[in-house]
Amino acid sequence: MDRETACKILRIDKDARPSEIEAAFKRMVKRYPPEFKPEKFARVKLAYEVLTTAGPIVEMIQKDPERALLEVLGVKNPLEDIPEAPEAPARALTPEDFSELVDLFPRTWPLPVLKAFKDY
Repeated sequence: MDRETACKILRIDKDARPSEIEAAFKRMVKRYPPEFKPEKFARVKLAYEVLTTAGPIVEMIQKDPERALLEVLGVKNPLEDIPEAPEAPARALTPEDFSELVDLFPRTWPLPVLKAFKDY
């Protein structure tokens, strides 16, 4: 359910404040009590949850988008999840170092890549 549909269910404006959302939810619960109209109450409750949980997520994304992405992905401490980088080779890389990779690609493609590594 998107925000627009949730606003229609609660009969409020799209840019309603949290206090207006709360008041609309209470009004709709009185109108559709869970004991007598459970289907409609379930829709009202879902609309309320969509509108109240989207606000903090949007604020978090606006404040720190990188941290919000990590939380959505479930990464607790990004520094612990990063593996250690391998040590740099002691000598310069040559085309022979990439001989195993050359067999994986078409013959015309690796030549410019190998030349680029040679110039690097």
